[in-house]
Amino acid sequence: MNMPTIMVQMDDHKWTLAALHQACEQARKESAQVVLALMLPERHCVLANIDVNQYVFSEAECEELEAYTAIATQYRVPLTTRVFEYRDLEAGIGEAADALNATTVYAHVPETMLPFLHNRQVRQLEQTLEARHHHLRAFEIPAVSPN
Repeated sequence: MNMPTIMVQMDDHKWTLAALHQACEQARKESAQVVLALMLPERHCVLANIDVNQYVFSEAECEELEAYTAIATQYRVPLTTRVFEYRDLEAGIGEAADALNATTVYAHVPETMLPFLHNRQVRQLEQTLEARHHHLRAFEIPAVSPN
């Protein structure tokens, strides 16, 4: 029997930390594994001549991965990392979720200047994933105001 998979899109460090805590809590309850998915734009891969199957994480990314591994260890949840190339982020997230056979996807849809546009993008991603039998967990980290 295959272990269920929860996918967490790697985004900015603060968001990914928060998403990973939620995903690991869910994974512990569901006896699932967590996969961190680094999404690389196709144009970046072409310009930098990067093969996603042989992607080498930067020193900063490795430090972040150590923090992510510590979280998964704390929750006693298996954690792996995969790199995916995309042309369109929404479609790429769906393709990555398909490749991983993820039950749940934690994805970050960046805020826009127009809140209704952001809400529309989240709904579209949710519909795309639901059509592929994945469940979206999207959330925003509240901004901390300096005192």
